[in-house]
Amino acid sequence: RSPIAPVVSSLEILSRPGSSGSAATRALEIAQRQIGRLQRLIDDLLDASRIRHGKVEVKMGTCQLADIVWDAVHAVQAAMEARRHRLTVQCPSEPVALHADAARLTQVLVNLLSNSARYSPDGSHIELAAVVDVPGDNRTGSPEAMKFTVTDEGYGIPADKLPHVFGMFTQLGSRVSTADSGLGIGLALVKYLVECHGGRVSIASGDGRTGTTVTVVLPVLERLQVVPHWQQSLNDPLSSA
Repeated sequence: RSPIAPVVSSLEILSRPGSSGSAATRALEIAQRQIGRLQRLIDDLLDASRIRHGKVEVKMGTCQLADIVWDAVHAVQAAMEARRHRLTVQCPSEPVALHADAARLTQVLVNLLSNSARYSPDGSHIELAAVVDVPGDNRTGSPEAMKFTVTDEGYGIPADKLPHVFGMFTQLGSRVSTADSGLGIGLALVKYLVECHGGRVSIASGDGRTGTTVTVVLPVLERLQVVPHWQQSLNDPLSSA
């Protein structure tokens, strides 16, 4: 249903003489929520148009992995808290440089984390892991890769839908309310942006039993050394210790 109708109704309530108290507060909350939904739908349509016409701009440069990860984590923090999810992050403790568009790569992670938050039961555990993937035998000089995985305890994706999840306007499932769902552009945009970075993306799901894991693999530009990883909850202080 169009989000415009609830906004109009809410504004009518607020415009009535003497409108105040709980009714006005409720009307304002409805309007704000529906405006947010409308913004998501507009963003989806704009992204769809840009993808179709090859107009998604990607500005490559040297950027730091830690900045990208934490920008994404902070962007989804409110959504995670609203659903009482527990987000944990695993990331190298030493600097890792990527040849990427930092804003677009952050957008990839935000889309994946937002999907996990949206398609997981309240109070779920969601994990974002970013690790340097070293080939088993690196004597050949095989390039290292940066591997991102987003794993959740969500509803899962039916096996017959898995081959199509990165297609335009593909909806992941029916357990999410219309108000919370978008147009199915998010994963299509993820795939497009990852491939613009010379990477690849894949998805695995337990078909409603074991959640979903999305994996993104990108080239690494430079790193200092292989180091132990650290793990941190979103609710803990930001630290690499």
